[in-house]
Amino acid sequence: MSEPDAEDDQNPSDDDGSGQDETTHRHRKANKLKLSTGHLTVEAESVNDSVSDLADVCSKEMESLMRYYIRGEMEMLEEDDLHSII
Repeated sequence: MSEPDAEDDQNPSDDDGSGQDETTHRHRKANKLKLSTGHLTVEAESVNDSVSDLADVCSKEMESLMRYYIRGEMEMLEEDDLHSII
C-alpha cells in the first residue's frame, strides 16, 4: 500500500490550501474597527485582515479626513476674518 500524499489530507474544495472548506471561511467572525474623533468616524470590517492591518488602513484614512476637515475649518475662519475687515 502506498502512503497518502499530503495533498490527500486537504479538502478538495479548499482553494487556499489551508485544509478548510469555504463554509468554514464564511462562518469566521469578521474583525471590526472604528476610529472616532470629533465629528469624524472611520469604520472597517474584514474577515481576512487582522485588526492591526485594519488599524493601519483606518489611521491613514482618518489622517486624510482630518486634514481635509481642518483645511475646511481654516477656510471658514479666514472668510470670517475677511468679512470682519470689510
